[in-house]
Amino acid sequence: MILTRLAKLSLDLADDIGELINKKSFTLFNNDLV
Repeated sequence: MILTRLAKLSLDLADDIGELINKKSFTLFNNDLV
């Protein structure tokens, strides 16, 4: 079904965005420490 495929796509996208945000805040945090 199209809906399930769409839902999986948006979930994958959310995961990617979450990883990006985590990496960005992690680098910002490290920069603050240094």
